[in-house]
Amino acid sequence: MGKGIDKLIEAVKRDCKEGQDSFNMNGCDHEFQRMEKETDPRFIAKGMTEYCKQVSKCTHKYCDKLKWVLERAQQYADALGVSRDEVLDKWEENRSYWYMNYYQECNQPALDGKQKVVKLDDWIAEAESRFGRNWKFVCPACGHVQSIADFKKIGEDVNLVYSMCIGRYLGVNDKTGEKGCNYTVNGFISLNKTTVISHDFLPVKVFEMAPAVDEQKI
Repeated sequence: MGKGIDKLIEAVKRDCKEGQDSFNMNGCDHEFQRMEKETDPRFIAKGMTEYCKQVSKCTHKYCDKLKWVLERAQQYADALGVSRDEVLDKWEENRSYWYMNYYQECNQPALDGKQKVVKLDDWIAEAESRFGRNWKFVCPACGHVQSIADFKKIGEDVNLVYSMCIGRYLGVNDKTGEKGCNYTVNGFISLNKTTVISHDFLPVKVFEMAPAVDEQKI
């Protein structure tokens, strides 16, 4: 096993030791809560005949989190053609706080198979091949085509070109769409079809690239 998984397992074992002391690589397998007969007359008078009692010394399901991380890392590994250890090594290298908070759906979302998954280096190479330095992307909400030069012109971060419609800065023209719209990939509704995986094996949602110049002439 790699250094990453060793570090993670050590952290989980430490928490388990302070709790129920029942570490399991396959997830939590001991009882956490059970329903018991209510004895407090105040609650019985309100029709409550049972209550849920915490019977585990563990305050969280640490082993379940470990299982989730291992399965999610394997998912990323399969999508990228790398080993699970490579993914976990990088995740653990960058983790600077408790694993129970670090590993979340918002940080390592599932790759559901509907998204095109691309490695960062391959994505950059494709963009440079199509556009040179002035990359262009299409807003999935309104279809507006925007470029790095467009964002430079208004003094905004050029990295927004693939994640936020420039209409947020230029104003929205609902009739013509000439200035784009308010869409961003990090909003409530996700319309993007491509996810770029960084060198740290973390996902970045991106707009689709605009057609290359020669494709536009066809």
